[in-house]
Amino acid sequence: MLRDEAPSMVLLDIKLPDMSGWEVLKMMSEDPSYPQVPVIVMTASLGTTNPDFPLYKNENLRKVLKKPVSIHELTREIKEVLN
Repeated sequence: MLRDEAPSMVLLDIKLPDMSGWEVLKMMSEDPSYPQVPVIVMTASLGTTNPDFPLYKNENLRKVLKKPVSIHELTREIKEVLN
């Protein structure tokens, strides 16, 4: 879907059915088509002790939000990333 669309931003959950959100983020960082697409990650399990926590630097990643996230906080973070 990312290849078919030209998103202004990606809101990405970590728990996905076929791959993790971290894997999607890594794929985006390795594909030159997505160098400027900002990503906000949402996860219920946050921290460097989490085995899924990425151990690589990713230029697309702008924010990591811990769920649950209020609609007000999410809206504020999206506006900040898009501005």
